[in-house]
Amino acid sequence: MVPMRGLVLVLLAAVGLAVLVMGSADARGATVPPATARARIQAEARDVNRAHLAGPRDVRARSGVVYRRYGAHGYQFQPLASFGLVNALIDAGKRRRAMSLARALVARGVHVGPDIYWEYSFGMYGARPRWTSGLTQAVAAQALARIGLMSDARRAFAAITPKLLMGLPQGPWVRLYSFSDTVVLNAQLQALLSLHQYAALAHDPRARELTGELAESSRLLLPRFDTGWWSRYELSGGNAPIDYHRYVTTLLWKLERTFGGGVWAQQAQRFRVDWRQPPALSVLPPRRRVYLRSFGRHAQASLAFTVSKPAVLTVRVGDVSATAWRPAGRHVLLWRPGAHTPATVTATISAVDYAGNRASASSRPIQVRRDTIPPVADAQLIGNALFWQARDRLSRRLRGRLLGPGRTELGDLQPSGVRSVPPGAAAAAWLLVADSSGNTARVRLSDSTAGAPRRPLGLPALEPPADEALIWVR
Repeated sequence: MVPMRGLVLVLLAAVGLAVLVMGSADARGATVPPATARARIQAEARDVNRAHLAGPRDVRARSGVVYRRYGAHGYQFQPLASFGLVNALIDAGKRRRAMSLARALVARGVHVGPDIYWEYSFGMYGARPRWTSGLTQAVAAQALARIGLMSDARRAFAAITPKLLMGLPQGPWVRLYSFSDTVVLNAQLQALLSLHQYAALAHDPRARELTGELAESSRLLLPRFDTGWWSRYELSGGNAPIDYHRYVTTLLWKLERTFGGGVWAQQAQRFRVDWRQPPALSVLPPRRRVYLRSFGRHAQASLAFTVSKPAVLTVRVGDVSATAWRPAGRHVLLWRPGAHTPATVTATISAVDYAGNRASASSRPIQVRRDTIPPVADAQLIGNALFWQARDRLSRRLRGRLLGPGRTELGDLQPSGVRSVPPGAAAAAWLLVADSSGNTARVRLSDSTAGAPRRPLGLPALEPPADEALIWVR
């Protein structure tokens, strides 16, 4: 038999049904026409809304039935929370109160032939009022069987098939909402546990057969609700909120104790690790050195790291930081130093996963270097045509200047080329070629006996960017 301790908390995670206010109970619960049951709920809802204009989320009517506040709809009858309360009262040993509430719920059930079902009398998700729930019917059958109202329990179970079941290739799946084909994991697992206990108490062969089919379809589809790091609320859907994730994990442990077999425990363990284990971070060292006044790839450092699960990542280097939600795997940022960056910096990375678990890591110190090696250059001045070749290991931007009777600025130089020079520059004796850091190569251009300039006439270093930059690449 499935342990039912704490069922109210379990149902809260299933569809957000909590019971906060306790009241008196109504022992009436005879079979009544649908119109009478609906009129009773309507009158009761009106009284509840008058008494609780701005009350808590959940309240109890004088009958003990749970009403929940739904925005503009006000307080509405909540059958699932009400039957969850019946189970909780039984678990607490309060059987008289549980019986009184169970009879009040039967009196609010709609009887159609051999079936009894409980309606939600407000519209939601585009559906019209008076929709039903397979999960509600399963928990109702369980609670009524536990309190001894076996005939009503069988009627509650009878209302499930076929309307509140979906036929999937893997087998039947319980509808959370009668108007929706959404395949919801927690509704299936809770209904499976509830119907298993109902079948045992009612000795209902149809329920035993359905329970086996539900267990098999759940086992077959369970891996598809695992994203690899978290659970899905619905098949092919997004990540489940953390309360649903924990709730499903609890249900899986109960299924393992109820049905045995490793699949339930294995998946529960995976989900438990997902919710409790912090991300694992691994920082990879930069592949190359970074130079302050260089350009291109040598002017920036690649910061690569891996994270074991999706998380909000915050990367800090020097005076800059970047924050973003990133999936599991390898990620790369480019960091560019600024004019005031110190000679040594450290990158720190922090991660906060979906459940709030935190982790952090740091890189080894990153050295910000200065280039001290001048370019390699060769040149020849023929008439007023200057031919040159120049290269530098770190700087793709080179600048030139002609020295002679005067100085002629050549601006940026390509690695090789030819350029006409002004007539006055044709007598130049020297070509200066400077890189980004101001390192200067001197090339004699003529047979002039003029020696190299005695004063430092090299070109100044280019100014680095004023501010640092940090950019996500992958």
